[in-house]
Amino acid sequence: MRSPLAALVTTYNEADTIGPLVHDLLQVCDSVLVVDDPATTDDTERVAHDAGADTLVDSDAHGIGPCLLAGLRYLKGHWVVVLDAGGSHSPVSILPMCQRDGDVVIGSRFLPGSRYVGRPHRARLSRVYAKACNRRTGQRITDWTSGFRRYSPDAVRAVLARPPAAKMHGFQPQALAACLAAGCSVVEYPITYRAGRTSMSPQVAREAIRVWRGLSCS
Repeated sequence: MRSPLAALVTTYNEADTIGPLVHDLLQVCDSVLVVDDPATTDDTERVAHDAGADTLVDSDAHGIGPCLLAGLRYLKGHWVVVLDAGGSHSPVSILPMCQRDGDVVIGSRFLPGSRYVGRPHRARLSRVYAKACNRRTGQRITDWTSGFRRYSPDAVRAVLARPPAAKMHGFQPQALAACLAAGCSVVEYPITYRAGRTSMSPQVAREAIRVWRGLSCS
């Protein structure tokens, strides 16, 4: 795979964890971009910058989805790895993911060989949601909501051409549908995922339902 390879991490009050993550990412990526939510109240941006990351704060980018869009616009033309800031995804998986062919490589929590550590009820909900997305689109993807992905430059352009409207985790299925609609190839790679402490809020659930109802790969 051609360089440059950039890691894209969105953050919200992640000052305690972002420094070591940026350090680890710079061992396997050419650059790291941290897009900090403008509502952050701690020193996430400074800590990330001091650790060697490029940083971006977009005053209009409130939420995971808008922050990811802002980051993808900044990194247009790059190969991009997107992953979680809270330690759920291990940078160790990045290189094997980048060795897979495909415009989009999904770090799947449910492919054979993967491990899902903690929060089994969340795992069940994500599995059910993936099956519902497959029935709606005719795909056979095990993890529609994974936030650990490697996008090719073509896939980045596909997402930007049909930008997801979701502000929370609904961004992931909308972005994937945009890539599929553009003819991008999609493969999956089994990862170890460590569930965070966040719970499923009513807002997240409502957005997920809205996204599923409008999901289309054409």
